[in-house]
Order: sequence, then structure tokens, then C-alpha cells
Amino acid sequence: MRQIRLLLVFVGLGMFVHASGWMHDYDNALTKAQQTHKPILMMYSAKT
Repeated sequence: MRQIRLLLVFVGLGMFVHASGWMHDYDNALTKAQQTHKPILMMYSAKT
């Protein structure tokens, strides 16, 4: 039962991230943020 709940949480989070429309290009994100007068939230990651 615990594993099923955990699976449902991860599937739900995956659906939220997919629907949120995250941008992968900084220039496009900057342009859209300036048009809508909103800040840019960024996540940096690197391969180790």
C-alpha cells in the first residue's frame, strides 16, 4: 500500500511538471518574463 501511494505521488508530480510549461531556453524565458512583468526562476544543474 505504501509503494502505491509513493508511486501516485511521483506520477502526480510528473504530471504537474509537464503541465507547467517550463522553458529550456534562457533568451525565450527572459523575453516572456519581461512581457508579463514576472521574475525568472532558474534551476542550475551540472553533470558530474
